[in-house]
Amino acid sequence: MALALGSGTDGGAMQNVVGNSVLPLFGLDNESATYPFTDLWGLTDTPSRVKEVCKLIPSDADCFQHLRHYRDNAHVLYPAVVRIDRFETEMSRFLVTRSSRGAQVTAFSEQSSDIYGQIVHWLSLFFACLASGCHVLCLRVFADKQSSVKAYACGLSVPVGGENVIANSMNAGVAWSLLGLTTRLAQTIGLHEPAESSASPDEGRFREEIWWQIVWQDSLLSILFDRPPATSTIATTWPHHNSSHDSGTLSYSHCMKRLCAAILDIVRDRSVSVGSSQEEVSLITKHRDRLTALVAQAVPHLTDVSASRCMKDQLEHWNLSLHLSYVMFDLHRATLQNQADTALGHLRDACADSLASTVHAYLGLQNVSSTTRTSWIATQRA
Repeated sequence: MALALGSGTDGGAMQNVVGNSVLPLFGLDNESATYPFTDLWGLTDTPSRVKEVCKLIPSDADCFQHLRHYRDNAHVLYPAVVRIDRFETEMSRFLVTRSSRGAQVTAFSEQSSDIYGQIVHWLSLFFACLASGCHVLCLRVFADKQSSVKAYACGLSVPVGGENVIANSMNAGVAWSLLGLTTRLAQTIGLHEPAESSASPDEGRFREEIWWQIVWQDSLLSILFDRPPATSTIATTWPHHNSSHDSGTLSYSHCMKRLCAAILDIVRDRSVSVGSSQEEVSLITKHRDRLTALVAQAVPHLTDVSASRCMKDQLEHWNLSLHLSYVMFDLHRATLQNQADTALGHLRDACADSLASTVHAYLGLQNVSSTTRTSWIATQRA
């Protein structure tokens, strides 16, 4: 598109690139949605619907392959499935039960909700993992890959982790809607409430982690598009995101949580109009120091890629660098509007340096995993 715009010729070249609408190029419109089991919506009884949904489940080998690709790539960057080991065990039992029953769904009823030993909500999470793993997997024919991703995404009966897959399929508007729905559903069942209010400490930590995955996604997307996050007015449930830690002890997950909490504070502070340029600089400095402290407390491989011991470490290093650099840029962005103030020159330089670091991190991430090119948010950052 850039080459067509710069060619200086007539609109023919541009027309060949964008067709009749430029919106799909930016993921703002969905003109290619396909639903592999459209007839499902014409069925009125639940057992028949469940049976049709289960026909979409691939072979055991494909299921394990898709889960492995999800676990080793997408889940490292964004751990939407809180207890991935337990989920893998449940999936294994699910597939064994399916094989033992001759690939026939048991008599499904609203009371038992038994689908090969799992409930329908679990099946939704299963389809989300299949879709994400299939998206990561580099199949020979790209069209077949996209078709499979869409097919599995259609199986999402509950919006758990699905918005990431949909966004990566260039349906940003649908992803935003699903993320908003997920947030409201989470609030409805009280996931945003303090963990201490849960019946047991283990359940409280589990619910807390699920809520943090929603905050994680919501905050990163909000600062990218200058949209107010749906979780900004809700107190985060993790009480330790501002507590002190020894240098070199914060894991990738903890660093990302702190970054997301910082993003929410940045967005909240921006909602209050800043008066003088001095106040603006003070605000930038406050948040910059907070982000700098986060880096100082991170484990070694997050700050020095040469300290990485495996692919997972490198993925974590470059992804944290990608998001942190972009937030640093966004924090300093306001200084670009005041070019006349020479005192802000060092802040403008920091803004440009952060942009360069963002692109550098994207290229580093792509060197480790070629699937970075299919990551919508990573590509948008760069």
